[in-house]
Order: sequence, then C-alpha cells, then structure tokens
Amino acid sequence: MERVACKSAAEVSCLLANLLAELEQPCRMCKPDGAVVLTGTSPTGEQTTVRLLPGLLLEVEGGEALLAQIRERRCPHEL
Repeated sequence: MERVACKSAAEVSCLLANLLAELEQPCRMCKPDGAVVLTGTSPTGEQTTVRLLPGLLLEVEGGEALLAQIRERRCPHEL
C-alpha cells in the first residue's frame, strides 16, 4: 500500500481517473473510518483499491507501479 498526500482536488481527480479503468462494488472493503473506497481494475489489468481519506490523502493498494508512472507525468492542462 502506498499513501499519497495530494495538493488539490484536481490532483485527486487525475490520479483516480488514471488508476481505475473499471469500478466494482466496494462493499467488502468499506470500514467505519469515513474513507471513500473505490475499487476495480486498473488500465494495466491489476486489481486496485483506492481509499480517499480526509485531507486529500489517498491510500492505493494494488497499483503502486502505475501510480509512480502517473505521478512522473506532467498534466497537459498545466502547460
């Protein structure tokens, strides 16, 4: 699992859109800690779960290599 402290809601949106290609029901992964849970398949075919915690903090499980690649890229809208 990897934690990412995002700087803005735009960064969260970008990471989520690039980490998850297909969503699944997260029922078995929800906890009473107030986190939003998104789970599914990444564009590379990996099972990936993202938990959005308060303060724009993401916990990513199962897509760590893809997450590193996404974070190395530059957003085309910030040129």
